[in-house]
Amino acid sequence: MSDLPPDRRLVIGDVARARVALSEQPGWFRTSMARTLTDVDRGQDPATAPWTAVDPVKTAAEIEALAGLRRINLHRKDSHV
Repeated sequence: MSDLPPDRRLVIGDVARARVALSEQPGWFRTSMARTLTDVDRGQDPATAPWTAVDPVKTAAEIEALAGLRRINLHRKDSHV
């Protein structure tokens, strides 16, 4: 997780702190979020990847990572876009 840019670490450490704490597997949740954020930084879109219910912690982490990115980027968007 330490190799993520500061704003990505913010998503995991601050924005999603409560959700991570509620997880049955917080370590796996954080790892899954970090992987999702890395994929986004590499241009991949996890929202279009095939979905499976095999790992609900990973699925929740992916959703939280995308939601966290959206929350921290809301103030950066042009107000008339």
